[in-house]
Amino acid sequence: MRKCHFFLIIIIWLFVMNFSLLYLSGEKTTSLSTDNSFMEMNHFKNSNKIKSYVEHTPILIDSNADFVSLGFPGNGTQVSPYIIQNMNITSTGMFNAGIKISLVTAYFMIRDCFITSEYIGIQLKDQIPIGRAKILNNICISSNGDGGGIVLSNANGSNITGNRCTNFISGIHLNDADSNIIDNNTILSNNYQGINLRLSNSNIVTNNVIQDTEQHGIALVVSSSNNKVHHNLLINNSKAETYTIDDERTGTINSQGYDEGTNNIWYDIEEKFGNRWSDYSGSDFYSIDGPANSEDIYPYDLTNTNTGSIPLSIIISLIATANIGLILIKKKKSEN
Repeated sequence: MRKCHFFLIIIIWLFVMNFSLLYLSGEKTTSLSTDNSFMEMNHFKNSNKIKSYVEHTPILIDSNADFVSLGFPGNGTQVSPYIIQNMNITSTGMFNAGIKISLVTAYFMIRDCFITSEYIGIQLKDQIPIGRAKILNNICISSNGDGGGIVLSNANGSNITGNRCTNFISGIHLNDADSNIIDNNTILSNNYQGINLRLSNSNIVTNNVIQDTEQHGIALVVSSSNNKVHHNLLINNSKAETYTIDDERTGTINSQGYDEGTNNIWYDIEEKFGNRWSDYSGSDFYSIDGPANSEDIYPYDLTNTNTGSIPLSIIISLIATANIGLILIKKKKSEN
C-alpha cells in the first residue's frame, strides 16, 4: 500500500510541475528597465543588428514618385508595396522627422529602422488613404525628450506593430486618424502620455507594453470614439499627481488610463479580458480617469496569467495523469 501511495505522490508531483511549466510557458514575461534615452541609444547603436543598417539622412516623401526617385524597392501596389527598411537615421531640429510621408496613395512599409530624433521619429500625414501604410519593428528614440515617436495625422487604416518608442512627449500619437491597429509595441519612459488618441475613432490598441510614462499610459482625448483597448500591459505610468489635457483641462491622476471620448471599450468583450495594470488592487473594476467614466471590467494585475481558458496541453496532461492513477489503483486491487 505504501508503494502505491509513493507512486501516486510522484505522479501528482510530476503533474503539478508539468501544469506549471506548460501554463507559464504560454505567457510572455516582460521585464523592463527604466533606461534613459542616452543608454537606449548606446545600447541599440552598439548592437550588431543596428550596425548592419544603412546610415541615411532623414527621409521626406510627399508624392508617390518620391519612393522611386529615392530608390526604394517595390511598385506601390498592395502585393508589392514600397519598402523603407534597415535605415539608421538621425533627425535634428524642431518639427522635423526621421521619416515623414504625406500626400501619397501608394502602398508602403516602414520596417526595421533605427531613428533618433529631436522631434518626431516617424510621421504620416495629410490624406493618406485607408490601409496604405505598415509601420513595423522600428526603434524610435528621442534625443531630447520632445515630440512623438510615431505620429499619424489624417492617415487611416495603418498597421503600427512591434515598434519601440522611448523618451518622447508621447510614444504613439494619433490625431484625426481612424481605423488603425496599434499592436505589440513597447512604449517606454515618455514625458507626457504613452499612447495618445486625439479626435481618432475605431482604432484597436492591443498587446502593447507601456511603462514609466509621466502621465497616463493610454489616453483617449477630445471626441475619440469606438476605440477598443485591451490585452495591454501598463507598468508604473501616471507618475505625476495631476494631468493636463491640451494645456487646458486638468485633474488628479487616479489611474493609468484616461478617456474623455464616447463608446470606447477597455476590454475584450468576447474573451472577457481587459488590460494588466501594475496598480490594480485585485478586486472590482478598474476605473479609468476622465469624464467618460469608463471602466475596465475585466482587469488583471501583473501576476495574474489567467486568460479565461485552459491550454489543450494541460487538459491532455490531466487526463493522462488521471488514467495512470486509475491503472495503478486497479492493479493494486487485483494484487489484493
